[in-house]
Amino acid sequence: MNSANILPIKIPFSIPIAPGKLVERFVYAYAVDGDRLYLIDTGVAGAEKIIAAALQMIGKTISDIDRIILTHSHPDHIGSAALIQAQSGAQVWAHGNEQAWIEDTALQGRQRPVPGFDSLVSGPVKADRLLEDGEMLVFGDRLRFRVLHTPGHSSGSISLADDETGILFCGDVIPQPGGMPIYDDVAALAGSLVRLAEIKNLTTLYSAWTDPLHGRDAVDAIRGGMLSLKTIHEAVTKADPQHHIADPMELCRKCVPILGLPPFAANPLVARSLLAHRNASAQEGLDLLTPFV
Repeated sequence: MNSANILPIKIPFSIPIAPGKLVERFVYAYAVDGDRLYLIDTGVAGAEKIIAAALQMIGKTISDIDRIILTHSHPDHIGSAALIQAQSGAQVWAHGNEQAWIEDTALQGRQRPVPGFDSLVSGPVKADRLLEDGEMLVFGDRLRFRVLHTPGHSSGSISLADDETGILFCGDVIPQPGGMPIYDDVAALAGSLVRLAEIKNLTTLYSAWTDPLHGRDAVDAIRGGMLSLKTIHEAVTKADPQHHIADPMELCRKCVPILGLPPFAANPLVARSLLAHRNASAQEGLDLLTPFV
């Protein structure tokens, strides 16, 4: 546990992309020991075992968790929420735009099919409190987090910023440089990245997809996400400058090699992200990044 009483918990998992073929991934959840025990995101189904082992190292158990804060509703963030909530009685907090998919995971599975979805999610869970942009969450005497609505990766993605300590939790908001593009709205995502970049005195970045970053590395990660978004836009433009390709998967197959991604990246989730770059507002959103990159 670091000086801010934050425990990063790294959760490995696998996604079946074809018979006999798995893609190895990981995601971070975070335990925050304040006036009570908070858990930010929960990993995939089965992650409760990893979380329990991590908590044991600081003298805590799953039953000590009092609040579960979900940065968004995707399977690798809500996967074990139902089981942890059942064991702890914790309240579940999330943005209202994510409520439907948190409370009806079958609906999410139909609307946003992910390979192995049913194995990644233990089931639905009720959202007890819907968080709003600008709301202050007080985690005891030492940490006060401002809720930032940072859409783009999903419509209800949130980040949590402590203006005093410079700590930022951002879930999957920042695109991973060199990784598969997974987001819904390019303009919204660009605006969210600008908002994160404008945070003063950022000291520590806790994201879902990388080890905790500090100081200049934290700032550079946001800038790297901005550059990644622009690079992806350029790849889409290069692959289909006249917007003649009607099939999203065909567009995806043309973009994947341009971006240097592995063949399995040609999938519906990535195609959905690439298609978002054709939205009329995409370039307008990307123009917001110019002062930063």
